[in-house]
Amino acid sequence: MHPNKRKADEFEREVVEVARRYGLEAERELGAGRRDDRGDVTIHLGPWEKVTVQARARKELDLSGAWSKALTQASNAKAKWAASVHKRRGKNAEAAYCVIDWGEYCALLRELVRVKTENDALWAEDH
Repeated sequence: MHPNKRKADEFEREVVEVARRYGLEAERELGAGRRDDRGDVTIHLGPWEKVTVQARARKELDLSGAWSKALTQASNAKAKWAASVHKRRGKNAEAAYCVIDWGEYCALLRELVRVKTENDALWAEDH
């Protein structure tokens, strides 16, 4: 196996491990380069929604190219969300850069606020 391929595979496994440590259901997607490429990692957000992740462990950062590829892969996978995750030199996967559109980030924050508000209201009703 080519050293770059080995490094990429290892980073994908690390990305999955980090997601799982945070309680997320994550798995590697095999078959890179397929016509219907669905990304390197899938994170399931319950039975209906998922995030497609394009994981990159390259020397040079190509944020725009990786993000464009992540969007195509998310479309292929029929995923609601996409992200490109880039390895930082000398750092583990938890310290990787994660790139998404600003609008998508705001939508994620809106969803987080909605869920927190609902949970706070439920807690207040119970106490």
